[in-house]
Amino acid sequence: MNAGAAEARGAALFFLHADSLPPPDALARIEAALADPTVVGGAFEHRFAERAWSLRAINLINRVRYRLTRNWYGDQGIFVRAEVFDALGGYRDLKLMEDLDFSQRLKRQGHSVLIRAPLVTSGRRFLARGPWRTFGFIVWLLALWTLGLDTERYAECWRG
Repeated sequence: MNAGAAEARGAALFFLHADSLPPPDALARIEAALADPTVVGGAFEHRFAERAWSLRAINLINRVRYRLTRNWYGDQGIFVRAEVFDALGGYRDLKLMEDLDFSQRLKRQGHSVLIRAPLVTSGRRFLARGPWRTFGFIVWLLALWTLGLDTERYAECWRG
């Protein structure tokens, strides 16, 4: 992500996972959000591509979480002003939680917004590993992160 940002020439950066599809008007929505000078960045709503009931339930739980905490994840398509990205030093070199770390630091720089249009992401990892098992592992990682404990050693478990 940092390497891509170093090559970018725009006033805003948009980080998108390879298995995610933004709404057709994503760039216009980002531009509209950043028209407010107090907005430093943000992310999109998240939705899984697959229609499995378990993924829909997990998506609902996640929406409550990120709407309350304003903590964005990479599968939400994080966007940021280029100068804010530079001021933050970009993404930290972490094996896990680099997106959460970045979004938490982003919030300290100014107003971070949620664009209410869904960015659609593949749920294949959840379905292959078991949706609730995968969700539980993520919640466990979040608890470790929140408590300031090591999450790096679990990177290989996450990547499979």
